[in-house]
Amino acid sequence: MLLLVVAGCAKPVEGLPVAARGAGTTTQSVTETTRPPKTTKPKPKSGTPEVRWMNRFCTMSKRMINVGDSVQAPTNTTNLTVFRRQFLDMTGRLVGLLDAVLGDLRELKDAPAPAVEPMIKELTKNVTEARDAVGQAKSRMESANPPTEEAYGAAVNRLSEGLPPLQHSVELVGAADLPDELVAAAPFAPTCVEIGATPTTTR
Repeated sequence: MLLLVVAGCAKPVEGLPVAARGAGTTTQSVTETTRPPKTTKPKPKSGTPEVRWMNRFCTMSKRMINVGDSVQAPTNTTNLTVFRRQFLDMTGRLVGLLDAVLGDLRELKDAPAPAVEPMIKELTKNVTEARDAVGQAKSRMESANPPTEEAYGAAVNRLSEGLPPLQHSVELVGAADLPDELVAAAPFAPTCVEIGATPTTTR
């Protein structure tokens, strides 16, 4: 859980009484109170570039989770007609999700923290490779009507080529090492709060 450390004011500390003797015999006692200076860190506001970037990053991460949930092999491998329909449904969902992820990544390129740019570039490369493989697998199955075992094998093989870069993308997101300013913005990004994202930093 991300914590924003806010140092508040300490309790007043009473000092030693100071005696001041005037012209008469009256003794005045003055108590000195000291307060340490405030060291409260400014909280990011919802409209800052850091919060907007983190909200988009968490949106992309949420889509990546959905991509992983959508990679499920067709359950019917004996009836090629049924298999074709299930395969096209699965690859159609994946293409839509991966297109959305690529849209998120385009928005994430201009990051308020330049340190994350190599990660975004690597993610874009891997997701693009996965999207191309899934799209081509879908096209090969669509063109096979009626489906044949040869077309089935070619489509499945092309789909399998997209799984390694897709898996690498998921791992990159899960191991993301974000700068402090982005980590501090996460609690103010609605999508990060929604999915319970807790990005960390070792910087």
